Amino acid sequence: MVGLCLFACGAESDTEEGSSDGTGLQTYSDDVKECTPYLGDSSLSDWSEWNPAVSESILMKLFDPEIGRDECIYNHIDILDAHIEMINEFSSNWDTDGDYTVDDMTATIDNTISSVDIPYINIDLNYNDFFSDLLKVQVDRVITLSADEDLTIHMGFAIEDNSEILVEQYEIGDIEAGVYFVKRDDSSNNIKIWHASITSKKVQFMWEGDTRNQWFRITESTNTTGNWEVMGGGSIADSDSEMAFMARNDDNNLSNDEYYITLTLQELNDAVEVDITNAATTPPGGTGVLSYITGGNTDCFGFLDAFPSSASDLLWNN
Repeated sequence: MVGLCLFACGAESDTEEGSSDGTGLQTYSDDVKECTPYLGDSSLSDWSEWNPAVSESILMKLFDPEIGRDECIYNHIDILDAHIEMINEFSSNWDTDGDYTVDDMTATIDNTISSVDIPYINIDLNYNDFFSDLLKVQVDRVITLSADEDLTIHMGFAIEDNSEILVEQYEIGDIEAGVYFVKRDDSSNNIKIWHASITSKKVQFMWEGDTRNQWFRITESTNTTGNWEVMGGGSIADSDSEMAFMARNDDNNLSNDEYYITLTLQELNDAVEVDITNAATTPPGGTGVLSYITGGNTDCFGFLDAFPSSASDLLWNN
């Protein structure tokens, strides 16, 4: 039962700051896959050790788009990429304020806005400089884009040399909404993504990765079973690279009990059943890969403890 609780409960730019040459913002899905497990290309029927009883496992929710749906980080990053590509359609006009139309999309470009607030952000902001200038993010412009009948996107961003930073809010009618904070530094191969949304699930996650050294760390909270939370990280540099994850949920003693696992990339890809440890009896201790799930350690994000309650939590107030 402990095992089931842990698993089942659950376009490149070289532009200078303030200018654009029509190249556009970069996208993120491929970069995240370079340093984070991606299970969407695997066929579970080919996994000799696969157990259908845990087809809703937390790791599958996080890293398999089909199984994870709105709880999978890749599906939300795909949405971000789609919105970036829409904004890029207007890149030749970025430097000039005004209203523009491309196909069925209209955009209003405003270069007079120099900073924006990140909507929602219901977390402790002391995350090892994950956020820049707390809630106020310096940007070169804000673009408001409308498409189809119900989709509205607000995106403020800045591009300088090897760095990008953006804040996005989108809404589909008055039912679905999402927000992103993204920071990319190509000189250090570091990318940071924070996201919260209301779709079929209520979700908040933070992710950070290094595309050169292929390490990542993550924390996510959703409203499944009242709530479930997972945090962890590690490396996918080779088949023997290790990762660690800790989980808790409301069905499991109202989230007071925490359990964790360590496993290699090969064990994850082969669906090998690994030992599950009770953190109350054997705390992770912060050694090696366990640093990603040891509270207070600089590698550990910790649990988020929160997600938006309604689309109104995610309004663009800039």
